[in-house]
Amino acid sequence: MDTRLCRAARTLCVVNRTPRRCAFIMAASLALAATGALSQTITNGTFDLEVPRTSFGNGWTGLSNDGAGGWRSSGGNPGGFFIINDNGACDRDPSISQIVTDLVVGQVYEISGDYARLIVNSAPSGGASFAADIDGVQLFTGTAGTLQAWRPFAFVFTATADTATLRLRSEINGTDNDVAVDNIAITLVPTPAGLGLFAAAGFGALRRRR
Repeated sequence: MDTRLCRAARTLCVVNRTPRRCAFIMAASLALAATGALSQTITNGTFDLEVPRTSFGNGWTGLSNDGAGGWRSSGGNPGGFFIINDNGACDRDPSISQIVTDLVVGQVYEISGDYARLIVNSAPSGGASFAADIDGVQLFTGTAGTLQAWRPFAFVFTATADTATLRLRSEINGTDNDVAVDNIAITLVPTPAGLGLFAAAGFGALRRRR
């Protein structure tokens, strides 16, 4: 069974201690595992593979990143990483984005990762200069922070369709603080309602297979 689904099922069994509910949770989990319904992943979230600065490649689409930005094969947290940078252009935010697929409508997911400011520049470091969006809605902002210090970030969203566009932006609000990112991941947030949605998807997929 997928380790994320296993953790979610165990958590909900602890919360819902009645044998009948726990049996349903485990049956739903097995159905999902059998059909591969829990398949949401971030492609190349650790940036082991090269990502273009201004086009699509290896899971990500780069936009408005200059020569000082872009993919690096080493120096991340650890290994490869991506610097989101556009020389402080005030009329746009450099970014990378990815379409996440196989979501279940109504289910809650967590996006997490690491970010850091790696290049010294003149804009103030105290204001928000990093943002993460889902389908164009800003759900996380972070300050640039200490130079060359990796920090974790995370936020949750509820799926409204079976796909969602994740966009990571730098130099927001007219700042000139570049941001490097690494270890981007998506995780199922276990909730009773959410597992019920997954159960319906899993059992439905099993019926279609027969």
